[in-house]
Amino acid sequence: MRATQVGKIVNISLMDGKVCTVLGSWYRATKQALEGLSDSLRLELAPFGIDVIIIEPGLIETAFGDVSGGGLVERSGDGPCGSVRGQ
Repeated sequence: MRATQVGKIVNISLMDGKVCTVLGSWYRATKQALEGLSDSLRLELAPFGIDVIIIEPGLIETAFGDVSGGGLVERSGDGPCGSVRGQ
């Protein structure tokens, strides 16, 4: 891409990178990391004619929230994070 001075890098994330929830820190951190990577790459690669795009779909109703959220609550159990799971 640098040699031809043209190109596009497309990263797929979620709007979840901008929303924080209890017991979701690990998941949100990955989304925010992809945001930062994409934003920095956009600035670094612009002089080479390479565009960096991040696509962030909004909320899509699936069973993922129930499946992942339920597992988080179960794993928090009686551990140190158990007290925050009901918030």
